[in-house]
Amino acid sequence: MSSEMREIFHKYLDSYSQRNFKSLNQILSKKLSGFGTGEDENTFDIDFRDLYKRDFVQIPKGLTFTIYNEDYHVLSTTCFIALAIFDISAEINGMPHTLFSNRLSCVFHKSVDENNEWKIVHMHLSAPLPIQEDGESAPIKELQRQNQELERLVKLKTQELLSINETLSQKNAELVAALEEVKTLQGLIPICANCKKMRNDAGYWQEIEEYFDKNTDVKLTHSLCDECVKKLYPDMDILDSIQESNKH
Repeated sequence: MSSEMREIFHKYLDSYSQRNFKSLNQILSKKLSGFGTGEDENTFDIDFRDLYKRDFVQIPKGLTFTIYNEDYHVLSTTCFIALAIFDISAEINGMPHTLFSNRLSCVFHKSVDENNEWKIVHMHLSAPLPIQEDGESAPIKELQRQNQELERLVKLKTQELLSINETLSQKNAELVAALEEVKTLQGLIPICANCKKMRNDAGYWQEIEEYFDKNTDVKLTHSLCDECVKKLYPDMDILDSIQESNKH
């Protein structure tokens, strides 16, 4: 019976790969149930034929099966299971694409209701996750790798934040120092009552221009007030020009 089962199963694969829905429909039972790899590919609330029709529309060109292993189990004289592991290659949107290591199980049954012809009454197609390694029931190593990568990124971001915080602390210290300097200039500044020199923090007397140049960003320019013009140049008519210069 194994040759007969293989022939029946491969008839299904050929119909599917050649995109022959009419031939495929003759192999599918009216009571077909099962699961595919898509999120909505189950028969709880959808006709499996509709899934095949959608498949043929989205991927109209033929497929190629590369079968690595197949096996058959007789359950009774009217029922057997076909199992296979294979790759499926197809052209999708003009680009070659291959789904690796697909696993298919098909339950074939024949009855009077189906004219005593072999029909698929249940099937299950799955594609193993590539991140799930041999010997694992779940992608444990991949989850560990993702956790390690997450920890690395958190550590890196923490270091960046600490560096930014250190820079901000330094800038804050510089601002505090600048404010203290401004406060010093806003306070009492010793100035000679006669020559008008100013005493700096070190106790040295400086010309007022030198003091401002070293302790502030203020740049002094020189001119003459009206009273000094009259005192220094009593016989010269330059007051108007001096006043005009003072405006600028």
